Amino acid sequence: MENHQKILSSYLSYLPSSDNPLSAEVFFIKGNESTYIYDVGANDESLRQINQIKNKKIILSHFHQDHTANIHHIAWEKLYVDKKTCNYIGKGDMVNEKIEISDGVTLEIIPTVTSHSKIALLLNVNYEYLLTGDALYSIMVDGKEAYNVQLLKETIATLKVIKTKKVVLSHDSQLIYPVEEILAELEGYYSKREKDNPFIFIK
Repeated sequence: MENHQKILSSYLSYLPSSDNPLSAEVFFIKGNESTYIYDVGANDESLRQINQIKNKKIILSHFHQDHTANIHHIAWEKLYVDKKTCNYIGKGDMVNEKIEISDGVTLEIIPTVTSHSKIALLLNVNYEYLLTGDALYSIMVDGKEAYNVQLLKETIATLKVIKTKKVVLSHDSQLIYPVEEILAELEGYYSKREKDNPFIFIK
């Protein structure tokens, strides 16, 4: 069976997203003792490859099905989730503050607020790749793309204090961006906020 996994570095690889079924990228970080998996997707290839790994710890970015659907068919050593994801899938250890892991790679699991899903978990890998899932994306308000002003402000503040070089986005053909470019884009949106309007409409 064909393997579509792509290599980003000696310790980081991923399975691309798919549209039918809708499934987010699944990231694999190779540690000395465990493989750390960021999101589990919703398609058969993601499930098959995840279940081939023996010692695995899983971090779910947020509760949306394209990132989490396979979790009900996977066994793990540890499952890290935010409060909303824990309530949605009914399992996992809630992360309410930053967790640092050292296992041949250095990982930071970082909770953040986000317009897209209210709360989410970011994963900073070796201070180089910041995996974000959909955390930096907008939402639809009255049929238009928008950010919540207060949540966007807090998301930007979180990003500014994370030591990393690259931001990795889900469902994006380019996938990887310099952190400075992402911050500049989000700050550009935030600069367009209007008094007494809780949302910034971007399109």
